[in-house]
This record gives sequence, structure tokens and C-alpha cells, in this order.
Amino acid sequence: MKLVYLTVALLGWLSAQSTEPNKQTSQSDYVQNSNHTSALRVIREKCVRCHSGEKPPNGLDLTTVDKMMKGGKRGPALVRYKPYESLIWKVITAQDDFPVMPPFDRLSEIEVEAIRIWIYHGAMQSSMSGQEP
Repeated sequence: MKLVYLTVALLGWLSAQSTEPNKQTSQSDYVQNSNHTSALRVIREKCVRCHSGEKPPNGLDLTTVDKMMKGGKRGPALVRYKPYESLIWKVITAQDDFPVMPPFDRLSEIEVEAIRIWIYHGAMQSSMSGQEP
């Protein structure tokens, strides 16, 4: 039931964004594309600041989808189309005895759901402001 409320909240939040779907874009495409951008923004702003560079924690570099799929010491961080098998999902939801990440700037329920949907839809890479992801 909580997931239903979270999904409704996410859809409401996405519909309040400044970009409106055009007549040639279906509503589901619009929601998926908006969610894609939101997930990448969250990862860039809250994860990449630590998980990048020469020696990222546990060898896990989150700067590109390819590097997420390669993973670090604990294996791949990302399994496309399978959010519940992805390490990134397990750490942002503190499952399977993983510590919750990020430790100091916890993700909101909407941010967590945006990442789940992004992974479920294939975790496509996008360039934003010249930075990856």
C-alpha cells in the first residue's frame, strides 16, 4: 500500500515539473524520461561526490552506467531491468545487511523510487551538463 502512495506522489511530483509532454509524446514516455533525469540527477548529486576519482570507496565508481555495471569489491552495483538485484538498490534501502547510503544525506522516498524505476526501465545513460551520469 505504501508503494501505491509513493508512486502516486512520484507521479504528482513529476507532473508538476516545468516541462509538459507534447502531443507526440505519450504520458508514459514523459514520466519515464522525467524519472530518468531525476534518477541521474540524484546519483550525480548524492553518490558521485564520493564514488568517483582515483580511489573510490570499495572500488565503486558511479560516474557512468558501464562503471556501475562493472561494480567494485562487492560486485556490480547495477543490474539493468532488475532493481531488486542491484547493489545500488540494496544500499539506498539498507537491505541484506548493507549500510544505508549515502550515510549523511539520506535519499527521500521519491528519490529512491526514481532510481528503482530508472533501473527497471533499463538504466539508460545520459549526459547532463557535460557530466556523467
